Parts: sequence; structure tokens; C-alpha cells
Amino acid sequence: DQLLEEAKTKILEIVELKPENQWTLDTNKDGYVIYTKNNPENGLKINRTETNAVVHPEEFVNFVIDMTRKKEYDSNFLEVISYDNFIREY
Repeated sequence: DQLLEEAKTKILEIVELKPENQWTLDTNKDGYVIYTKNNPENGLKINRTETNAVVHPEEFVNFVIDMTRKKEYDSNFLEVISYDNFIREY
């Protein structure tokens, strides 16, 4: 019962409407909406993205987690050159 009450309290703290739990609109462009907020536990910025896509959910998830295609949709994505490739190139 105590564990259940602790979980309930934690969930209510997360969903309670207070300034640190509010999402702020960051970007609304080309059908993509991005909201951000600071994590109240550590201050790091987290984001939530919304869009409508006519695609099977599993296909969408597979596309997003496929890091070889990330540069197709994430303009901030930087490819990391492996140390071995770096040495061979220079």
C-alpha cells in the first residue's frame, strides 16, 4: 500500500498544473510542433514533439530510431567520425 501511495503522489506531482510542469511552445513549423520544459528534478530541458502522419505506428517508430536515417529529419544531427576513420583520413 505504501508503494502505491508513493507512486500516486509522484504521478500527481508530475501532472499537477504548476509552472515547472508547463510545456512552452518552442516551434510550430511545417506541421511539426515542439514544446519544451525544464525537468524539475535536474533542470535539463526536455521536449515533446507533435505531428500528424499517415503511417503505421510501428513503421514510424522504426524510422525514428534508425540512427542511419536521422540526418534526413533532424537538422541538428551531427555524424560522429570514428577514431579509426579520422586517423585514416588525416
